[in-house]
Amino acid sequence: MKIARAMTVPIKKTFAASKTWCATLGAMTLVTLFVFVTLISGCTSRRGVVGDKAVAAINVYFYNERMATDPIDCAATFAVERYVPATSDLVAEALRRLFRGPTPKELEEGYWSFFSDETAGLLKHVRVENGIAYLDLKDMRQILSGATSSCGSAAFYSQVERTLLQFPNVKKVIYAIEGDPRVFYDWMNEACGPDNQYCDPSPFSKQ
Repeated sequence: MKIARAMTVPIKKTFAASKTWCATLGAMTLVTLFVFVTLISGCTSRRGVVGDKAVAAINVYFYNERMATDPIDCAATFAVERYVPATSDLVAEALRRLFRGPTPKELEEGYWSFFSDETAGLLKHVRVENGIAYLDLKDMRQILSGATSSCGSAAFYSQVERTLLQFPNVKKVIYAIEGDPRVFYDWMNEACGPDNQYCDPSPFSKQ
């Protein structure tokens, strides 16, 4: 019996110490998670640190044939996450990531877009002023020829605008090709007029 008691005490102490260590480790993990969540939450672009670099998590939006509940809803979009340098222009970086299109893995998962490696350089310039994102594109109309159909234009606009509207300072998007909005809207078969003022080139002359 003495031997049994002598063996039991250290086991209990070891078990107690183990419980204390686990509790401490758990608390440390919770604190770490809290700090990380605090760092990346509270704003549209979630920020954190990877290695020694500050990064921001942003979303880009693509169609996904497996997730879409209505197969003829060309404007359906679903978010995928991208990480960019936290010090960068997040609006421009989001567009650059969008215009690269889905990754090979995302394509396997059912994501689809007009955008791909061929359109990676589509962004010429973007500027946000008074809630409007003035989006100037390079002339890649041949590559994006399918974007002018009724379904294609719905997909194009939806993916671009869902990506841009995640930023609180963006409420509306006006487009141009090589600085000329009329070229873009003529390509999309949309009329410009005094009601929308889409074809005013002056905002695109500002940098």
